[in-house]
Amino acid sequence: MSSVKPLTFTRKEELDFPVDMRFLKKIVDSRMPNKQAAQVLMSSRPDALRIGDIFKVSGKDHQNIVIENSSFRLEGIGTGWNHGKIKVIGNAGSFTAQSLRGGCVHVEGSVGDFSGCGLKGGQLLIDADAGNGLGASLPGEKIGMNEGRIIVNGNAGSRLGNRMRRGIIAVYGEVGIGACSSMISGTVLLLGGQANLPGTHMRRGTIICASEPNLSADSFFEQVCEDNTYWNIFCSYMEGCNASISQTLLPRSPRKRFVGELKTYGMGESFGS
Repeated sequence: MSSVKPLTFTRKEELDFPVDMRFLKKIVDSRMPNKQAAQVLMSSRPDALRIGDIFKVSGKDHQNIVIENSSFRLEGIGTGWNHGKIKVIGNAGSFTAQSLRGGCVHVEGSVGDFSGCGLKGGQLLIDADAGNGLGASLPGEKIGMNEGRIIVNGNAGSRLGNRMRRGIIAVYGEVGIGACSSMISGTVLLLGGQANLPGTHMRRGTIICASEPNLSADSFFEQVCEDNTYWNIFCSYMEGCNASISQTLLPRSPRKRFVGELKTYGMGESFGS
């Protein structure tokens, strides 16, 4: 007996307009049959398209969603998701995994701006690059991601983890300006190129850099590590969070530790070689 195939949305043709993908949660939560799902209107506009106009809908496993032939035009994939898995074959647009509460969103490509913003749990895996504001606060909001994990195998844009409160972000490539700015807490691993002045106005939290962090000289001070007990405990914790991180974490040896940001009387920390 064959296993149940994932509920799959296959984009039929190229799009020249953005598509709001928040309808996914409604279909999955109600376990809507495919024929009925294809008739759902994409918006309340009189000229609104139906899901079936854009996607071929197949499969029945509502715990495993696949979006085939995806593109940056598909925005808000995984918004409010709280269980199961979404696999995106291709790129994903802005606001991917916004307010994710549980489960996993795996993008086999790149994601647009403000992906992972408001994350409250679960995991966002990005095989390629991420846009600006990854895991950050939306404009006008005071808090960024609040829990969960974001793993980026490529590069990330500016304002990574801005106002981040909890959770873990790991970036294996380079990051843009303003990384970890106004960080409240949480952990960010910058495992690729050197970040330019990360942690501006941070209050608490941990930044781990593959090399010595390029911090503002008048905002952070180096604290001598008498032993590496804390670092060993931290490494063990990170390995328990995600196996892929443990393969790239720096060796368990004494680290340079910098504390700040002094301008905001912060007690954040940054580790480097």
